Amino acid sequence: MYDFQEKKQIDSETKLLGHLKALGNSSYAVAKKLGSMKIRGGVNSTECPITMYLKRLRYQNVSVSTSSVDCETRSGVGIDLSLPKACLKFVVDFDNGLYPGLLKKNAFVLE
Repeated sequence: MYDFQEKKQIDSETKLLGHLKALGNSSYAVAKKLGSMKIRGGVNSTECPITMYLKRLRYQNVSVSTSSVDCETRSGVGIDLSLPKACLKFVVDFDNGLYPGLLKKNAFVLE
C-alpha cells in the first residue's frame, strides 16, 4: 500500500542528500563551493558553514556534527542522515582550522 508520509520522508531525505552532494566530492571542493557562495561559519560551532548553507536553503533546526545532519524541512519533515564523505571530511578539516577564510566573526562556539 502507498504510504504518503513515507514517500514524503524519502523524498525529503533524497533532496537534502542532493544539496549536500552538490557541494563537491572532496573537503577542498566543499570549502571552495561554500566560499564562492560567501557562506561563513564558526569552528566547533552551532553555526558551521554547512549549517549556514542548509539554513540558506530554508531548512530549520539544523544541527551538523562530524558524522550527521539533523534538520527539518519547511513543511516540518524531520530528517536525520549521515553526511556524505566529502562533507564529513570538510567539517573535521574546518574544525581543525584548515579553512580560515570561511570563519565568521562572532560565531557562537560550543564549549
